[in-house]
Amino acid sequence: MRRLAEHPKLGVSATTVHRAVRIYELWLRHGKPGWKHLGVSHLRPLLGLSDDDQHRLITQAEDMEWTAERLAGEAAKARKKIVDGRGRPPLPRFVKSIHQVGKHFADPDDSFGDMDALDEIPDDEALELYESVTVMKAKMDELYERLQKRVTPTKA
Repeated sequence: MRRLAEHPKLGVSATTVHRAVRIYELWLRHGKPGWKHLGVSHLRPLLGLSDDDQHRLITQAEDMEWTAERLAGEAAKARKKIVDGRGRPPLPRFVKSIHQVGKHFADPDDSFGDMDALDEIPDDEALELYESVTVMKAKMDELYERLQKRVTPTKA
């Protein structure tokens, strides 16, 4: 897969090639030429589920014309039911969000370096930013308080 991904005309990662092959294999096992509502975006969340779960969810998604997002949600529910002790347990969503935000703060000058331009932003956009930051701050404050109760000063 890596050698294929390294081909100069392909321009994708080995992970992308691997995922594409796995989606193709899934389609070979469960695909129907008559699908009218399912595409690649529907199939990707099903990777890693059992064949039975994949077949059940594909059938339901096609019959009920689920969106890719709906199918991804149902796949996540099925994934939570898999308790066989293999692999790491999935991270809570808030942890994933904090990790993503943390990447942006790795170089604050890069992420927040143009704050002088705040005066140039139209009022409606500034209000929208303010509202977003207010919501984020409230969530961060809540998480901070809960973590503070959990972490002793010697662990911090």
